[in-house]
Amino acid sequence: MIAVAVVVIDFADWRPMRYVILRWVSVVLALAIWVALRAAVGIRNFDPPPHEALLSMLRIHPESIAIYSWRALVAPSLTISHPYASVGVFGITAGAAIFAALVASSVLWRRPVPLSCTTSQRHHVIALPVAIFLAGLVSSTVAITMFHEVSERYLYVPSIGLALLLGELVAIAMSARHQIIRVVVPAVIGVVVVLGLVQLEQCLPDWRNDDTL
Repeated sequence: MIAVAVVVIDFADWRPMRYVILRWVSVVLALAIWVALRAAVGIRNFDPPPHEALLSMLRIHPESIAIYSWRALVAPSLTISHPYASVGVFGITAGAAIFAALVASSVLWRRPVPLSCTTSQRHHVIALPVAIFLAGLVSSTVAITMFHEVSERYLYVPSIGLALLLGELVAIAMSARHQIIRVVVPAVIGVVVVLGLVQLEQCLPDWRNDDTL
């Protein structure tokens, strides 16, 4: 996900290729060193999914987008794990629609910024949050395919992207002309966050120790 985020930042900021090659090489080198150090201390590295699982991943990825978007927004009860069950054509279609909408928004949306900012800073302001969410769910898709579980913990990293998107929504609301928008939108988001914290507190006993987990 970090590698995808670096590439997206560079394209969103329209950086010339001669400036970004060194950054990309650095990311690849850092990942290679990380893998080598894990092997040196005897930690098994992650096995890539088998080739026959790739087609399943392509089908499951839109489903995972739909499933986790639903869980993030409707605030259902937090649980440790769920067995995976396909949500069918509707889930695949919904996930593909969410994917397309997020990508289109990251390309087309322009948030007004001060004239002192550069041209690149006026473009693609939500490209990075979208990249974090969608790229983070790739690992979730791999886990769903291999372990047949749809756990809330798979959303931890992608939720960073959703949080940044919510921050952008607040920024848009706070720059609106109508005061009611500047008040209502942050208030609604604040209420949802508080309700989520209440739900989380109720589930903390499940995480008390390894036995309860």
